[in-house]
Amino acid sequence: MVNTYQLYEKMTNGNILLSYKGDASKDVLSSMLDILESKLKESDVSNKTKKKMYNILVECLQNLYHHTDEPDPTIEIENSSAIFMVSRQTENFKIFTGNYISSNDIEGLKERIEHINSLDLESLKAYHKEILNNGQISSKGGGGLGLIDMRRKSQNKLNFEFHKVDEKTYFFTLEITISTNY
Repeated sequence: MVNTYQLYEKMTNGNILLSYKGDASKDVLSSMLDILESKLKESDVSNKTKKKMYNILVECLQNLYHHTDEPDPTIEIENSSAIFMVSRQTENFKIFTGNYISSNDIEGLKERIEHINSLDLESLKAYHKEILNNGQISSKGGGGLGLIDMRRKSQNKLNFEFHKVDEKTYFFTLEITISTNY
């Protein structure tokens, strides 16, 4: 039997504000954003940090909604399942997301994040403008601005990993750190 109290203690000691695993539907993600917005209002961080945090949360949830791929139906995993977690440490917030992606998308995503991480904040601003002016839209409906915005607003590199599920499917995890010292 699962010891629910131990799980509660783990979540409390880890300062987990919200944790979710399941369908990445618009309604669920919208509800999570509402919950996190109310938790941010109650927090003791500056309004500037709250605004940055909220904007990054919106980008993360939009990515989960728009970019979660269906895994191969022949393997036993939940379709459209994603994870989302927000924790608070003394000096920062951490946002963790995870979703299934096609193996065909890995190389492009990896290159894009590595490029974004390699740029300083001034270069990121120029890159953001370049993409806006270019007007290029991906097959999923975005121009790739979300990752740039997360990196710019957090002022930290985006940590990511790809976990192989099968030949066609990977689980993509992203971690974003937002300082509370703005």
